[in-house]
Amino acid sequence: MPSGESRGLGFTARATEVFHQRGLLARFGDVETSRQGHFGGIPLDFGVLEGGHFGVRGVPQYRVERMLEDWAVELDRLTNGKGVALITDPLGGNHWRKSYKALRSTGRLGMFGVSVATFLASSWIMSSLR
Repeated sequence: MPSGESRGLGFTARATEVFHQRGLLARFGDVETSRQGHFGGIPLDFGVLEGGHFGVRGVPQYRVERMLEDWAVELDRLTNGKGVALITDPLGGNHWRKSYKALRSTGRLGMFGVSVATFLASSWIMSSLR
C-alpha cells in the first residue's frame, strides 16, 4: 500500500530507462526530465549521450509506489497467481519484500539503484538470505 509520503520527487535516468523498456513510463503521463545528473557529486550532462534517458523530476514517490503496486496486481492476474520469473527492483528498501513476494518459486530478483534502502531494510535483506 503506498505510504502517501514522498521521500523522493523523481527517479534516476536508469529507472526511467527500465520503466520505458517495460512500457510503464507512459503510466506517469507527461513528466519533466532533466539532462543534468551527477556521479559522486560531480555534475554530468546526460544530453551528450545519443538516445540516453534523462532523470525524471516532479513525480512524488507515492505515485511511483502506486504505479508499481497496480502493476504488481496486473502481473499477478496475468500470471494466474504464479508470479513472475524476473524482477528488477530500482527501489530496494521495504519494496524488496514486495518484489520478492511477486516472484514465482524459481524466480530471480535483481536490485539496482536501491534509492530508498535504509540500514534496517538492508539488514533484513541480508538476514533473510541466510
